[in-house]
Amino acid sequence: MRKRRERVLKLKAVTVISSALFRCSRMVFISLVIFPFFTSCPASAYGSKYRTIAHHVLELESDLGIRPNDALLDEIIDEARQRIKIKQSYSADEAIKTLKAVDHLLLEKNFLYDGRIRLLSEALKPRRLDKQTIQYIRKSDPNNSGADIRDNATLKRIILASDKHKQHALKHIHENFYFGECKTFSFLYLGIADALGLPVNMVLAPSHVFIRWRLHPGRHVNWETTSGAAVSDDFMRRSFDISENSIRSGVYLKNLSESESMATACYMLGNFLTDADRKITYLTKAVQLNPKHSRAYYNRGTVWYKKRKLHRALADYDQAIALDTKHSETYNNRGNIWYEMRKFDNALADYNQAIALNPKHSRAYNNQGNVWYQMGKWGSAITSYNRAIQSDPTYSGAYNNRGNVWYQMGKFAKALSDYNTAIRLDPDNNEARNNRTNLLKKIEN
Repeated sequence: MRKRRERVLKLKAVTVISSALFRCSRMVFISLVIFPFFTSCPASAYGSKYRTIAHHVLELESDLGIRPNDALLDEIIDEARQRIKIKQSYSADEAIKTLKAVDHLLLEKNFLYDGRIRLLSEALKPRRLDKQTIQYIRKSDPNNSGADIRDNATLKRIILASDKHKQHALKHIHENFYFGECKTFSFLYLGIADALGLPVNMVLAPSHVFIRWRLHPGRHVNWETTSGAAVSDDFMRRSFDISENSIRSGVYLKNLSESESMATACYMLGNFLTDADRKITYLTKAVQLNPKHSRAYYNRGTVWYKKRKLHRALADYDQAIALDTKHSETYNNRGNIWYEMRKFDNALADYNQAIALNPKHSRAYNNQGNVWYQMGKWGSAITSYNRAIQSDPTYSGAYNNRGNVWYQMGKFAKALSDYNTAIRLDPDNNEARNNRTNLLKKIEN
């Protein structure tokens, strides 16, 4: 009887523990499965009140020696708990109302969009608006109908996602602001969702991240965190030109699991770091946690290429293309490897595909011209270089390369003109300078 009671007590204990683990599954999974792969993360001076996925992202980033702003994250979650009513289930309208409440909260905390921000810890760092940004906001004020911001340089580096963000910035222009982009904002939403028990997942699109509120049965609401708006699956498909195959295979528009979401955090770190070996470490962890993260394969392939590990780079580009057949940069970069291996037919095929996907891909046209040059097909090379220059009239390298063809054809005046243009566009183009020097010596002789 005593042994039976002990077995019952043990069973009850296991049940209680299992229940607790289920309630905290996301936190436990990340703590036990993901972090052991990395070096120890220094603890913040502030003891975090919550243990959400956003907090774990900050811990991951603290591996770089960055002090995370856990206090602000906790403060945001505290205010969300006060404003949002927790329910057993939600209608689509109730989900949107809740997501709008989070958007309003972040705006009240002075969060604005800036595509340059690459880490969550950076997004939680207070900043003042610089003079250029203030000028841009004022000129882009819809009430300032005479403003012309087409040539404003700030427009290219910071985009305040909507008029409400611009109006808010104008009212609080001398306060501290916090800037983020799609990935960092999505982790803020996920952190709030974790703490409040909201049915929210991260979702990937090509070079983009958003969140999705799961409804029953099998329905959902997509939420664009940078602008605070609900968007349809069809809108995302069209906006990012996502292939049906990538959707069916779970590369894009899929609800990400906890580990797959953390893969995005590893991907962010891999992009942020400058040391090649550390970049590879985090990008490798990204593809281990999410084997369908095509951009992580692409970025790791680029690092391998720079390290001159061509076969490893080729394998990563192959995998990236298998997952996403519509990324022109992957084809162009793989073509560069084929070119270096002197497999010119393969290189041409990849450059052609890059151009088919992006008809204004100036570097792909230039690379295509390089293949024709190596094959001694001067006319085809000139045509490709012409298209590269038409796509980007400031492309110094394309002028230099076209000059080389003119030189081979004995058209020295045209070659000299192209070398001069290449140097004018890029005074540091030493190759063009050397080519011009050699040409002038030949003309003199």
